[in-house]
Amino acid sequence: MIRDAADCAAHVRYCWASPVKHGFAARAVDWPHSSIHRDIRLGRVEAEWSVEVPDGRFGE
Repeated sequence: MIRDAADCAAHVRYCWASPVKHGFAARAVDWPHSSIHRDIRLGRVEAEWSVEVPDGRFGE
C-alpha cells in the first residue's frame, strides 16, 4: 500500500534500482525497459540519479 507521495517516490526509486541490484545493468539508465528514461526526459528526476552503485549497496 502506498501511504503518501514520499512513499510512492521511494517505491518508484526501488523499481529503477531493481535491475541494478540483480545484476542486469550497471546503472538504472542502462536497463532499456526502465521508466527512468521517461522520468529523466520529463524532468521528474535528474540524470545523475542513475550513477553506478558501488558494491551493490542499496541501503537495505
